[in-house]
Amino acid sequence: MGMSAINQIFGHHMSWFPNSISGHITEMLMVNKIPGALWAAASITIILSVVLLIASNFMLKTKEMAD
Repeated sequence: MGMSAINQIFGHHMSWFPNSISGHITEMLMVNKIPGALWAAASITIILSVVLLIASNFMLKTKEMAD
């Protein structure tokens, strides 16, 4: 819900926001060219996923050490 609300408020300013990936893919299929904003949105999504995986791993290790 949070990302959707941010996208609705600031979506016209941030075409690289991860929630806009489906729109960029639709555009890519229609014009047969990959839009630059799709690369940016996909990169941000991958980076955020890696950061969250690293954070969860760190939290798990910290929790195991506390027990």
